[in-house]
Order: sequence, then C-alpha cells, then structure tokens
Amino acid sequence: MEPKDFSVVLSGGDIRPETIPVHELAELISSFEQGLVADLKAKNPDINTDELIIGLVAISSNSAHFKFSSSLLSVTLATFVSVSAAIASGNVSTLPDKTQFAIRTFQNYTNKRKCTASFLVGDNNATPIAQISEGTNIDFSPQNSCQGETIIYGQLERIGGSKPKASIRTKKGETVICDISRGHAELLAPFLYKMVSVRGKAEWSSPDLTVSSFSVYEIGEYRNSSKVKCLQEIGKIASTYWDNVENVLDEVSKIRGGEV
Repeated sequence: MEPKDFSVVLSGGDIRPETIPVHELAELISSFEQGLVADLKAKNPDINTDELIIGLVAISSNSAHFKFSSSLLSVTLATFVSVSAAIASGNVSTLPDKTQFAIRTFQNYTNKRKCTASFLVGDNNATPIAQISEGTNIDFSPQNSCQGETIIYGQLERIGGSKPKASIRTKKGETVICDISRGHAELLAPFLYKMVSVRGKAEWSSPDLTVSSFSVYEIGEYRNSSKVKCLQEIGKIASTYWDNVENVLDEVSKIRGGEV
C-alpha cells in the first residue's frame, strides 16, 4: 500500500518542538515546501503547482518529528524520495537552485543546533532515506543564474529572526525569502500582512527565472492604484516615443507580427 505521508525528523541535542523558536520552524518548513515544489515543477512542468498543497499533518513530541501530506500525493512522494536520495548521495548539484537552498537551510540548522535531520516516508519507525548531521558533506552547485537590481512588490507574510529575514508573497504566488538588515526589518514590521515594496539585489535561477535569493537595501513606497490609473501613468512615460508615428496601431501590429 502506498504511504500516505512523509516526514522530516530533527533529533539529537536538546531538540524538541518546544525548543525550536517559531521563526526558525517557519523558515525550515517554508524552505522545505519551496524546495519540494521547485523540484516537482522542474520534473513535471505540466502540473499546475498553484493547486498543490503540502500540509503539516502531525507533530510528535518525543523529538521534532514533522509529518506532511499533499493534495497531489503520488507525485509529491516521488519528488520527496528523489530529493532525499540526492541528499543521501552527497551530491545535489542537479537539483533546482531553490531545492538546493532548502537543503542548505537544513544543513546550516543541523550545524547550528548540533542535531540530525532525517527524511523518511510512511511509518515513524521507517529507515530514513537520507540524513543531514553536523559536518555532513554535500556538493552544492547552483545552476545557471543571473543577478541584478529589482523591486519586489507583495504581501509581507513574515519578518524577523536572529538573522533577520522577510518573507514576501508576490501577486504571482511566488514566495521570496529576503535577507534584510535589522533596521530595515524594524521599518517593515508594522506592515505585516500588508502590501510592501522593497528594492535590492536579486539572483534569478534558470530556466524559469524564479528568484533564488534577494537582499534588501531599500524600503520603497507601495501605493495601491487602479489598473486604469496604472495604464495612464505608463502612457505618460511612453507617449513621447510615438510622437513621430502617424498610425500607432499599424506600427504596433507590425511589431507584433500582424496582431494588434
């Protein structure tokens, strides 16, 4: 019978659910979800991941045992097993950048807390497919990427931590985890669950150009406006470029290959 869930278990040292700060737990679970979704999407481009839910279904108190299930169970289980097998091999260089980032997040955490992260399917007593412990060697090799400055607009979902980070969900549904200074985190904190604008240095991974990392260096002003107002503002900027064009529609049609 096919397993109905999969788990990540943190054990060793003083690890228990009550000894993990909420912001650290949120970062681990969010990173875990994004890493799985990135690899699932890379291997199954026809699947609409907007409809995918990876949910936490149980927490055991004997250690930090977090059990998950999914709305698309078969394909998510296959992805979890595949990623876990890559971890066990010690080489994750073929995985998407976001998946590698998630694995590195767990590696950093096990080094910090001197504990072990185990990845297993099904029964609580099942043999782990992979484990990450303090000092585990993993070969990371991010795929082709590009860097540049950009502005991100979205809803601020989380903010803070000992090494401050901001979690922003864009209107496209992508969650971007941002490195942010303490001063900027304090400025953003009052806008939790509100729309915000941040400028910074981004790294985009290919081929889907998702943001794999983002460092904030300026807090912008976000003003909600109607689509009509936005188009009017764009029109003001672009209008001078068409001053010498007699028939704008014909020119646009030529540019678009005959389609207006």
